[in-house]
Amino acid sequence: MQPLLSIFGLTRRCLLALALPLLTGAAFAQAYPNKAIKLIVPFPAGGPTDTASRIVGQKLSERLKQPVVVENRAGASGSIAAVAVAKSPPDGYTIMMLATPTLLAPHLYKKAGYDILKDFAPVATVYDLPIVMVVNPTLMPSVTDLQKLITHAKAQPGKLNYTSSGVGSFGHLSMESLKALGQFDMQHVAYRGGVPAITDLLGGQVPMMYADLVAALPHIQAGKL
Repeated sequence: MQPLLSIFGLTRRCLLALALPLLTGAAFAQAYPNKAIKLIVPFPAGGPTDTASRIVGQKLSERLKQPVVVENRAGASGSIAAVAVAKSPPDGYTIMMLATPTLLAPHLYKKAGYDILKDFAPVATVYDLPIVMVVNPTLMPSVTDLQKLITHAKAQPGKLNYTSSGVGSFGHLSMESLKALGQFDMQHVAYRGGVPAITDLLGGQVPMMYADLVAALPHIQAGKL
């Protein structure tokens, strides 16, 4: 499994960014900020990126003495949110939490609607979050480690599926890498965020996924994953 660790590091990185160009000229002549700042999150409420965004938003609000309003715009691997931010006035009042799917979407879709290098300016790395492979123990009671998962999948080529928080997400790319390294086939079922994906994993609609440790840990400790 070392190649997988080398390629992905098994962590998910999240960055804070804002629309380009940066504030210049007359914009700097005014006190910044002098009104509320909108923080766009490209995933549904309740997930780790949303949680981190609300913590960052609260601290920014305290530091800048202005409201920071968190707005969730999920869908299309974060492209919906990214396009909205790219088209917003480049005045520093619309910022976004950029995660892996949003960074990769322009390389996965011909018309993502934005250029990650030209349309955004990075502000800060917010967090690096470990991810873990989890299975529904009711659906896959014999799978207790990665080797058993690979053996189980090879015995049913193309019949099993896994979920992720979306196309191009860390969970999606990690599983595709594992499939290539382990030489087995499995179908991808993409969701619009990690929270609905884990909800259906717990409910038995899907059998497995790579999940953010923060979201998965309570269910692992409870014996549900």
